[in-house]
Amino acid sequence: MKQLNTLKRYYVNVKFEKYGTYTIEARSKEHALEIYNDGDYGWDDYSEDFGEFNEVVEDVEEEVFADTQLTLSGVLV
Repeated sequence: MKQLNTLKRYYVNVKFEKYGTYTIEARSKEHALEIYNDGDYGWDDYSEDFGEFNEVVEDVEEEVFADTQLTLSGVLV
């Protein structure tokens, strides 16, 4: 008799911080912040540190698809 797989796929959704740097040419620190806040920069001017920081689990979702076989543990042997 074939052994049934009782494992399911779950997605663990996490939120984390990543540190990056925009290179913005400006007249002053305030002008650089104004350009950043206005979104007047390009992704070509962006670099990021590797790694994630302060990772927090937001939720866990079970994968659901049409051919999922429902079983009661111990009923089908």
